[in-house]
Amino acid sequence: DIEHFKRNFGLPDYGFSPDGDFPIFNEENGYVDVELEFVEPRRDELLSLLCGDSVNTIPSRAEIQFRGQQMMEFHGISAHSSTPELGRNAIEILCRELSDRQELNFIGFIQNYLLGDPVGSRLGLNPEDPLPRPGLTVRKTICVPTVLKLTDRGVFLNINVRQRYGVSRQDILRQFETHAPEFGYSVRQLNYQEPLLVDEKHKALQLMKNVYEEYGFNSDFKVGFGTSYAKSMQNF
Repeated sequence: DIEHFKRNFGLPDYGFSPDGDFPIFNEENGYVDVELEFVEPRRDELLSLLCGDSVNTIPSRAEIQFRGQQMMEFHGISAHSSTPELGRNAIEILCRELSDRQELNFIGFIQNYLLGDPVGSRLGLNPEDPLPRPGLTVRKTICVPTVLKLTDRGVFLNINVRQRYGVSRQDILRQFETHAPEFGYSVRQLNYQEPLLVDEKHKALQLMKNVYEEYGFNSDFKVGFGTSYAKSMQNF
């Protein structure tokens, strides 16, 4: 819809999206779904594996069944993937409870690089910030597993990444490719969007800031860890 608008009406000089909190978010993390497909040499031992039905939601339930065993269920708390601290990821609970099944590549990878690390530190997705924000919202990448299921050859895992400013598409791909030989997976990136940064000194942002302060509210600029229509046009 926005692309259609731009083709037919041109670009506004500047603007804002009301999809968010107050006061003013002049930065947004980027967005990418990283798809890993694990080749599992012991795939025949798995009768079922299913967790998550939305790439941008922390899953609340996971199930797995090994041949000759009863179905196992694990329950967490659902949350938006941009705020993983508000939920409990059922994929992580499953992999924590099955810590003795390191022969399965997907369990080994999640335990080594995702478990208890929703900001992707062990994957190198939070390097030194080139433009730190002293005293304001800290920039951080969000990196969480959201979908897990069986494939013909092994296991599919979706990891929802919301990269902070300064982390590129190439950085993300490189970090995941580094561990591919050890854990036997292929990598694909989908739905990529760049992080957003609009200068705090932009006249529209300064006007919004001044109006907000006239009503007695603090108007420090913030970083949004989700994504919105603000990414669809320049100076938004």
